[in-house]
Amino acid sequence: MVPNRADGDPHVIRLHGPWKAVQCGVRKAECGLEGRKSEVGGRQSQSRVKVPLDVGHWLDADFRGTVALERAFGLPTNLNDQQSVWLVLQTNQLTIDSVSLNETALIEGDGSNNLASFTEVISMPDPNVDSNGLSSHRYDIGSYLAARNRLRITLAIDAPPAGGLPHVAIEIVD
Repeated sequence: MVPNRADGDPHVIRLHGPWKAVQCGVRKAECGLEGRKSEVGGRQSQSRVKVPLDVGHWLDADFRGTVALERAFGLPTNLNDQQSVWLVLQTNQLTIDSVSLNETALIEGDGSNNLASFTEVISMPDPNVDSNGLSSHRYDIGSYLAARNRLRITLAIDAPPAGGLPHVAIEIVD
């Protein structure tokens, strides 16, 4: 149940886990979450992870390629027409290749993590970057929600794995 908050703060649903995670040995490979080899010959390794995620502790130091993270969640209850629903991602030194919800691309990037180069499917303000290099990205997802939802985040790893995905959440705002 979504509480009616008089203070204006959003109701936050943290998507800690478990997340299905697939490491594909080739960048831009079709990272399937079935644990099979990709169509371009890259190796895949599937595991379960939780957010916050530190990729430096999870991936081998020599890993280069694409990492796909996927998590299911249900439709928040008691939503009304005056509320907006946002997906909030925080990243630290990671390149987001794509974000999709229910197989609808929210963003698709060129791997540079330059938000100006992303193809925007929905409105997305510039990320806020704090002094620790933590970027916050917000996506309006209200019109994309279904009874059951599948969120997929694809990361590009081009250097020794470092940084992390400290926060993924749904925010409901009155």
